[in-house]
Amino acid sequence: MITRTYGATDNETWWAYVKRTGDDIVKYRHALKNIVTSMVQQRYRRSFFGVLWSFFNPLLNLAIMTVVFSLMFSQDPLKFSIYQMSGIVTWTFLSASINSGTQAFIHAEGYLKKLYVPKILFPLVTICNELVNFFFGLLGYYSIGLIFGLHLSRTHLLLPVAMLVLAIFSLGITLILSSITVYFRDISHFVQVILQGFMWFTPIYFKLDFIPEASRHLFSYSPFYYLVTLMRRLIYDNQFPSLAEWLIPIGIALFSLILGLWVLKKCERTLIYRL
Repeated sequence: MITRTYGATDNETWWAYVKRTGDDIVKYRHALKNIVTSMVQQRYRRSFFGVLWSFFNPLLNLAIMTVVFSLMFSQDPLKFSIYQMSGIVTWTFLSASINSGTQAFIHAEGYLKKLYVPKILFPLVTICNELVNFFFGLLGYYSIGLIFGLHLSRTHLLLPVAMLVLAIFSLGITLILSSITVYFRDISHFVQVILQGFMWFTPIYFKLDFIPEASRHLFSYSPFYYLVTLMRRLIYDNQFPSLAEWLIPIGIALFSLILGLWVLKKCERTLIYRL
């Protein structure tokens, strides 16, 4: 029997590693599909509302935030709720992917110690699992939005492209954090706090116009600002994003993925021994 050893060789080039990783994803695509399907089923097993929780969770959050911020900023609650939910569904995917993905290798310890499985498969499982929830969340957004006055336009056809950008970004961050967490288990606790901070530095529950002009530039330092803005342009503003609004999120996503693959490559040989 031919077995495969863990990790990359010391002299493996970057492009060879990327090619090997891509080949592994294609080779194990059926395993990826089966694991994601199993996780989705397990997540909603014996739940009365099932996948509807992907709809109710942001809805309950929306109800509270709409009341607070619409009164604070004297906004029409119905219209403002559509604006807020366009940010909530996007943020929910990003934060859930990163939070869950931080523990991707820890939770996959049983698989990794028993047989060869491409390590990138488990962060991918997390992202794909959250993409399913993201899809149901968007269905909830459109269900409410159409009732409250949301209009559909051709810009919504670009939604899958924007979702891909978000997924690539989340995968890159997840690769970094899940690799580091194997060596420093406290990382997951710091991530939750840091994400909480980023949430308030991203215009999710409020409009940037509500912030004093002298302070608005601070939000540009958050990568989440550009990702949420991209989604909001498509599904709320019904506008085609400008070239900059496309290129900046795409650049951030690709940078995070490249950095994530680099970190995983560096950790791949020793990661299994630290689980």
